[in-house]
Amino acid sequence: MENGWVDSRAALKVSLCLSLIVSSMLSFHKSTHAASIPTVNIDYNIEKQEIDGFGASNAWSTGIVQNLANPPQKEILDALFSTSTGAGLSMVRNRLPYDIVSESGTWNWNNWDINGTTWLFNKIKTDYNVTKFFTTPWTPPPFMKTGSTGTNGEIGGKLRTDKYQAYADFLADYVTGFKTNKGIDISAVSIQNEPNWAPNYESSSWSADDFHNFVKGYLKPTFAQKGVTAKLIMPEGLNFSEDLAVPTLNDADSRDRVDIVGVHQYAVNQQDPNLGAKWLTQTKLYNKKLWVTEASVGEPNDPTINDGIYWAKMIHKDMTVAEVNAFNYWWLWNNTKDSVNSVGDKGALITFHTDDNGSVKSYDLNKRLYTLGQFSRFVRPGYKRVNSDVSPATGIYTTAYKDPSNGKLVITAINENDNDTPLTFNVNGKTVKSFTTYRTSSSENIANLGDTTVNGSSLQAALKGKSVTTFYADVYTPIAKNPIIWADVPDVDVIRVNDTYYMTSTTMHVNPGVPIMKSKDLVNWEIVNYVYDILASTDKQTLSNGQNIYGKGSWASSLRYNNGKFYVVFASNDTGKTYIFQTTDIEKGPWEKYELAGGVYHDMSLLFDDDGRVYLVYGGGAIKIIELTSDATAIKAGGMNKTIIQNASAPGGSGGLGAEGSHIQKINGKYYIFNISWPTGSIRTELVHRADTIDGTYEGKIALRSGSTSNSAGIAQGGIVQAVDGKWYGMLFQDYGSVGRIPYIVAMTWSQDGWPVFGDVNDTGIPAVLSRSWVSSDNFDQGTVKVGAYHTEVAGGENDYNGSNLALVWQWNHNPDNRFWSLTDRPGYLRLTTGRTSTSILDARNTLTQRTFGPESSGTIAIDVSHMKDGDYAGISAFQQNYGFVGVKMSGTTKSVVMVNGSSGSAVEIASVPLTQNTVYLRSELDFKNRTDKAKFYYSLDGERWASIGNTLQMSYTLPHFMGYRFALFNYSTKTTGGYVDFDSFKLDDKLVGSNFDTNLKSLQLNGAQVNGFSPSTYTYSLDVPVGSAPPQVTAVSNDPGASVTITQASAVPGKATVTVSREGLQATVYTINFNTPAIVAVEAEAAAANSANAYVFGTANGHTWSLVDGLSTKAMQFSPDDGTAVTPGTDAASLAAGSRLNYKINFTTAGTYYVWILAKSHSFQTDSVHVGLDNTYKFTSNGIQNVSNSQFKWVNLSNGGTLVTGGTPLNITAGAHELNLWGRESGLIIDRIYVTTSDATTDPVWPQPLVPAAAISAASSVNPGSSFTVAVSLNNVTQNVYAQDITLSYDSSVFDYVSAASASNNIQLVTEDKSTAGKVRLITANTGGGISGASTPVLSLIFKVKGGVQNTSGTIAATQAKLGVAPEGTVVQAELGSKSISVGAIVAVVDKTALTTAITSAQSLYDTAVVGTAAGQYPQAAKDAFGVALNAAKAVKDNQSATQSQVDNAVTALGSAVDTFKAQVNKSADINKDGSINVGDLAMVAYHYGKNSNSTDWATAKIADMNNDNKIDIMDLAFIASKIFE
Repeated sequence: MENGWVDSRAALKVSLCLSLIVSSMLSFHKSTHAASIPTVNIDYNIEKQEIDGFGASNAWSTGIVQNLANPPQKEILDALFSTSTGAGLSMVRNRLPYDIVSESGTWNWNNWDINGTTWLFNKIKTDYNVTKFFTTPWTPPPFMKTGSTGTNGEIGGKLRTDKYQAYADFLADYVTGFKTNKGIDISAVSIQNEPNWAPNYESSSWSADDFHNFVKGYLKPTFAQKGVTAKLIMPEGLNFSEDLAVPTLNDADSRDRVDIVGVHQYAVNQQDPNLGAKWLTQTKLYNKKLWVTEASVGEPNDPTINDGIYWAKMIHKDMTVAEVNAFNYWWLWNNTKDSVNSVGDKGALITFHTDDNGSVKSYDLNKRLYTLGQFSRFVRPGYKRVNSDVSPATGIYTTAYKDPSNGKLVITAINENDNDTPLTFNVNGKTVKSFTTYRTSSSENIANLGDTTVNGSSLQAALKGKSVTTFYADVYTPIAKNPIIWADVPDVDVIRVNDTYYMTSTTMHVNPGVPIMKSKDLVNWEIVNYVYDILASTDKQTLSNGQNIYGKGSWASSLRYNNGKFYVVFASNDTGKTYIFQTTDIEKGPWEKYELAGGVYHDMSLLFDDDGRVYLVYGGGAIKIIELTSDATAIKAGGMNKTIIQNASAPGGSGGLGAEGSHIQKINGKYYIFNISWPTGSIRTELVHRADTIDGTYEGKIALRSGSTSNSAGIAQGGIVQAVDGKWYGMLFQDYGSVGRIPYIVAMTWSQDGWPVFGDVNDTGIPAVLSRSWVSSDNFDQGTVKVGAYHTEVAGGENDYNGSNLALVWQWNHNPDNRFWSLTDRPGYLRLTTGRTSTSILDARNTLTQRTFGPESSGTIAIDVSHMKDGDYAGISAFQQNYGFVGVKMSGTTKSVVMVNGSSGSAVEIASVPLTQNTVYLRSELDFKNRTDKAKFYYSLDGERWASIGNTLQMSYTLPHFMGYRFALFNYSTKTTGGYVDFDSFKLDDKLVGSNFDTNLKSLQLNGAQVNGFSPSTYTYSLDVPVGSAPPQVTAVSNDPGASVTITQASAVPGKATVTVSREGLQATVYTINFNTPAIVAVEAEAAAANSANAYVFGTANGHTWSLVDGLSTKAMQFSPDDGTAVTPGTDAASLAAGSRLNYKINFTTAGTYYVWILAKSHSFQTDSVHVGLDNTYKFTSNGIQNVSNSQFKWVNLSNGGTLVTGGTPLNITAGAHELNLWGRESGLIIDRIYVTTSDATTDPVWPQPLVPAAAISAASSVNPGSSFTVAVSLNNVTQNVYAQDITLSYDSSVFDYVSAASASNNIQLVTEDKSTAGKVRLITANTGGGISGASTPVLSLIFKVKGGVQNTSGTIAATQAKLGVAPEGTVVQAELGSKSISVGAIVAVVDKTALTTAITSAQSLYDTAVVGTAAGQYPQAAKDAFGVALNAAKAVKDNQSATQSQVDNAVTALGSAVDTFKAQVNKSADINKDGSINVGDLAMVAYHYGKNSNSTDWATAKIADMNNDNKIDIMDLAFIASKIFE
């Protein structure tokens, strides 16, 4: 199947994405958001089937047009065959008349049908250049048959076996005779029309074996003997099937004479989404052409666009599902006698209306002619269909084709929806210069809508509702721009072998290692193999015992080809070895491995010299050479081994990175060595040295010192290669931030004195559209090719082949354990199973990676997490040392979607969202533009609606990993092994889409004030709240007005509140606010003004002291006068003794580390410091209060020692009495409050509020009309012992009646009740079982009732007096008064659902017992599905508590109708004559009633022949009976 996800499995292509503004004729809407427009990706260079043509038949019917006068005759032929004004049909099928030859062998080439055909063929060949004619016999000549009927024996029967040779001669002689007698070449000939169908007209039956025997034994040798080259078509069965051709195709001796498998497309099941089209396995296996040689339906004619859309859709399905090469409608034209049937049928493209004498009165150019013409006029014989998305949106169907001769591109787009639909086309592989648009709709017939200039690879248009549109485009190949690979492919080395280029690259710690990349044009590369699967299997390579090889592994390979063998040389920094791998087949292997003595040869380059000697050039700074054996398997004993360039960095400058990355080549007798250097103060620089001998004296110069227009970093390091056309290019790379090191192709020429001269680094100079075949989406189907890498055996079986073949774009982080991953355990899925526990993704095994790419890239996975275990993590990561990921975490039996940010050096869970389903979609989006280097993460529950999660990962290229970021699919366990996940798909995209909606908060408030430090992307907050305080009330506002905000308030302190933001059922963001209860001391600073024993002011300093002033809340203390002087700058004992200080004696009940906060105001940086001490001993000085205060009262943490308020430290305080001291340092500072706490929270302190007794009222928020309900009265926040209560309640007497009251417990006595006044009740209670105190104590329980007739309103019950008697003091305390508003609902009418319940029970029984199938008494699946929908709709009404009686009654009626409809759709027995068998007697009864429908007067009798219950008797009913006869 071809769809968006499946097609994206192919190589992702670059699109230039230049927007096209199409003319108003295409109804293009600029305002349509790009993310919402469906996209069709067209892969111009991925070819599908060749198109042979489109046409129809003239069988029996040529005379209608032949006898027409002009201009009607020309109008008809133009409409059918003109490529400028008509449908442009390119082929015609004719009938081979059985009576053209007599039994004596005489041929009648003046046969009326042959003459008509000859006229037509010559006419359209001359006038319209149509040359493809193919012939079908409806029956062999009757004298060759047995068992036939009819006037001449033309109906039914079979070809006699003794006439096989005669019939083979008949077919051969017809083809040659048509050429000899009529001058016309027959392109193809069929053996038999509809051999599996027995109508009452010309026909003959054939079995599959009949065909096989005939073709193999007779037709093949006869055609060969008589020189017949016409293509052979078979079997042309009634339906879309190859069954009758299979034996012939499976036999090589007969298969080679079959050219075309012909099928007909009748009796299409309208529920079949493919409209009958099927993939014919044997046809495709043997590479045979597939033609639909006839398609139609025997229904009344419909000349409208609806019918046209139907046939266009059928062609689309044939092209994409079955990959047909040709499509032919039934008749070109037919006629209907208006006096008998003024409508006609759908048998032809053009319908003629005639009078009773057969004269043509008028004709209908049916819309199906024009919708067919949207294909046939533009998709000409020889065109190739190219790969594309075929159904980018509901009701939209698209295909694309190209002309191999001139490169033209044709796009067809069908919109079966009523509304216009915008669409984007991305053409990958070509640039569209311009295009012409043609459209057929209800008011247009292949209308030319004009030309549009594009000069880009992306265009947008709006497809008109109910239309077929064709875009006929002129395309060209642009010059490829650098970088050719915007992804991490460093240390490249390139060679050319004949017309093919191969390249290797560094892959370090990922496996399989050292990719073999292939190209035909130097700019488009695909991975075709790897050199090795793993190199070693120690703890380092398996991420065991804390070890790893990040940034190590294979480095800087050298690739060479010599005498039919390929060589790859590289060093590995973790094994400490240099390897040479050799093979004769670089794409498939096998490889031989050799290790060189001497350890690591850094950045080596291999050279096979003309004299047969072999060398390695290597080193950094100083470049060395060592000689190898002639077979390049070892160091040559006694061979060359010396330094050949002492300071290779010199030409580029001194310092920095010394010259390395050697690439040696011998060109025109000279030796050239290319290196990179990075001098101090400069950029990466490409150097070149040359010499006349390999070891002797080298001269050097700068070859290239340049950055690209998008990045100034130098482009360097690599060698050069000569292209097929003789031109030279440098293959270099550039550092580009976190995406990694990216390759550039730079055109190169030679100076007159033989030095390489590099050109513009931005343009490659190579005509090509860049692809991204080095990355790919994946549906995780089993690959057909096993990687041909060198295999290393490992004890325990972890590197044994497990039968699964991944796409070559994937590499494992470190060594995989092949026992714990599979593509075969669940076909179509990648299964990752945890085989050991890990601490994080960095030491997890079986993490599967592929490259990210710039400028933007995203990776999306669909993953089944139903078998995860406690402690497991699975998902997708932006992977490097500073990684981030979105995944699923399993905690016990609870799943959640989490975003983890590892950029701080440890994994920090930034966000978590509960997950209740087993399949989830996760996405990572990476932005590398201009080194932005940011990654964001998203999740979805349905793959359509996406929500952001967590924060933005700031990506960075780190040297410990030494690799660009990768997409990484992972599943690791932190607790228990054996859990597994199944990845359904991985989808790449080159555009950042983001979230469908914003589910972050705009504001987050506590008790009406914004949370200190609030940020929309910060999801967890901790605040300190005094013990015993009521939890702060949380309020929040979302960024998106359409989002839903759900707040769960904290029930107590300590505790937490949560804010959940969701939209459309997708819970996207959860904010958590933790309320902590640290030890705190809260002091009103003005207490010191009283100069008591516990709080006082001491001393005057230079006329300055602490004085009482106005504060933010009440009063405050100011160090005055406010003259902005540094009164006491010193902190020595003498200076402080002479200073003025505030003193507060505090009893610390808990020892600990305390932070000192003050609510302070300074008005300048000359008034913003203070000295802090404990027990009259100096501790620290805090300076910079103005940075926080900014001339306002603000909470300031004096102990944090930060960059704003400097100098402070926490105080270590023991339990017991201490004195806190604050010395005035700069005059003018005002202190309102002092807050000392053990909490290290950075948010502002919450000042403790005094507890006030309250009479709380609680009751249901809503009640039903006429109901009784309870109201409870409780006393809250009581700190004294209360023994009596005098409480008065008021209530809305127009809404409620007071009924009674009772005490809430046996310890409380209701002493007096006064209810004499309507709307008021006074209750006096006494506590005889002890006093009341505490947070909340129930006191009274009252009963109220809603007054009769009251509905749809609300009323209030409130405490208007609450006096509390305290004992033993006998004092009276006034409590705060509570109230409760209560709504009254509507009076609900009684709805009788008895009949509906009974009807549902009966219908459910019918549904449960109904069997789906094709046998008599069974039901079609579609019928049962529709019945189920109706049944569920009735159940929904029954379960709806708000359903009205009218809705219930209507549901009963609708369900009854559905039952009747369903019963009527039961499959009927084909034995309609009830004779115990299915035979032509049954077929005769259907034929007798043929054409009747439910409006016919005798329908009650005729409907017995309506086999498919569609209220009409047509070809489908005949076909059904006929198919049963064969069974």
